[in-house]
Order: sequence, then C-alpha cells, then structure tokens
Amino acid sequence: MRTDKASTQTVHAQAGTSVPPGSHHRPRPAAVEGRRGVLALIASSGVWVVQPPRKAEAAFEMESIYEALPGLYSSPSPVLVPRRTFADTAFAVALLRSGYETVDELDCYPMDTWQKEFWLRRRSEWESYRSQNEPLRIEQGDLANPLYFDFIAAMQFATVDKSLREAKQRFKEFCGEEECGEDQYRIVTRDGLYSDDARLPELFAEKFGERLYGKLVGLASPLQLPATETPLALATALEDYFVSQGFALKSEVREREDGTLVITTSGAATLWALQYCTSRRSKALPMYDCAVLQYLLREKLGRRSSVRLVQLSQTGMVTEVAVEQFLNL
Repeated sequence: MRTDKASTQTVHAQAGTSVPPGSHHRPRPAAVEGRRGVLALIASSGVWVVQPPRKAEAAFEMESIYEALPGLYSSPSPVLVPRRTFADTAFAVALLRSGYETVDELDCYPMDTWQKEFWLRRRSEWESYRSQNEPLRIEQGDLANPLYFDFIAAMQFATVDKSLREAKQRFKEFCGEEECGEDQYRIVTRDGLYSDDARLPELFAEKFGERLYGKLVGLASPLQLPATETPLALATALEDYFVSQGFALKSEVREREDGTLVITTSGAATLWALQYCTSRRSKALPMYDCAVLQYLLREKLGRRSSVRLVQLSQTGMVTEVAVEQFLNL
C-alpha cells in the first residue's frame, strides 16, 4: 500500500510523533481513531488465542492455550470425517486475505519476505500433505475444497507465527518501481501503537477479527446479526453462518450458568491446520469464528472475552469463550 511521503510526515506531525527521513510509516488505521478505538486496543477486548482471565498488569501469554488441551499432536494427522465444500469461494478468500492484510497492517514484518516464506513453506509441505490424504485428490488452488483450504490455512498461520516471533520495528520492503520509483524499496517503520513485540499476538488477533468481520458482511451471502444482541445470540448466529458457508458440518453453542459460551464444532475446515499450528506452539491460530465473535462482543456489547481451546481431535473441536467484564470506554 503506497503512502505519500509528505502526507505521512503531516499525519505524524499531527500525532506528535516523528518519522525518520525516507521511511514509510502507514497512517494509523481509521478503526482505532478516537477514544473508543484507542481504549479498545489498550484495554484489549480479548483474544481468540486462548488465555485465562488476566491480572491487570499481567503480560499477554499465548502459552496458556496449550494448558487447556489434554495433549498436543507431535505432528498433524489426517482428518477422519468427510467435510463439506465451501458454498462460495469468496468466503474462503475473505478468511485468508484477512490474515495476510492484518500482518501488513501491523507493519511488523516485510511483506515481500513474508510472501516468499509462505510460498517456500507450502512447497516444502505439499507432497507430504498430499500423500497423507491419499487416495483423496487435492487440487492446488481449489479453496472451496476443505482439504486444500485446511492446508493453506496451516501454511499461512505458520508464516504469521514466524512474523510475530521475529517482528521488526523498522525494515526495508520491496514495493516495485511503479509504486516506489527506481529504488523499488521503501523503509517501513512500525506505528508506535503496535510497538510492543510482546503484545503483537494479541494485537494481531484483535485486528484480525475486526478485519474479517468487515469482509464477511460485504459478501454476496453476508453475515447477518440477530435482532437481539446477547453473547449467546451473537455466537449462535455466527456459528450458523459459518456452517451455512460450508466451514463445518455442525456447530452448536450453549451458555453455562457463569456466562461462558461452549462451542462444539464437528468437521471444521481447519482441523488439520489447528493440529499443525498447535503442535508448533504457534502464537496465532486459524480460529476464524472466535476472532469475529470476540470482535462482536467488544464492539456490540462492550465486553472483554477470552477463549480456551479445550478439545481438538481429527473429527471436531470444543472451544470455551468466557465473556468477562464490561470495558470502560
């Protein structure tokens, strides 16, 4: 995304920050402008990458997701349940593009390097994955096929994980002659709002849910929210929508007495991807529905939430979403 140098200097002059000469620093996204947006990021509405309720000054701890699981796969195993073809490829594209665009928005890693590493990972893992699923046929690029989508989601989030672990504050990024002139590179400086490396997994999860929601409501078959917006109603509408798009065979939501939402999903399109990423203790997981749900809980109800992945198998998964206190916005 091209940013005019003079415009960039103006934006940062207004914000009271400085930009090194010749650097590329994307303006703060409109979604976080104003008191509500900034406080939502500072307070953090919660993260779809599981953690128990945090103490006020506790650092974000991704590792807690693994404490909730009875065991981890040393390596992913084939999914043992037939899965549905996506109703619309545009739905699958929205899921994948949201992940890429969120990394790009955070300005924490050069995107030309990110794309190269994504491609190399896909190439190195493809034959093993294809052999593991024989005699089923998988065509590369067929995003409507859950077998291929599961693979590509795993490769994408493994690359996201690497960018979060090896995040950079300032870097050189290829952008081509048309966008950047003869040099074909630009210097990118990360926005101070996202400068804390320890919070990047949290920020990624938060911005990812927001971005994905924006895409889903704009599809030809859009996500529609219920007239009555309660945690249970929002979660049920969201899971029903994902099932209607072919993302899972079935997904049920129930609410416990303490307000925790328990989501039981069978035949999800990311069962292999979740095995792959959790086996590597990834700092980001392709839990698309939970990402959107946490965004809705924050924006519609002003509620913080945390997620626990409590069961993961070759046929299904169970997640718990603890709906916590109201945010003081």
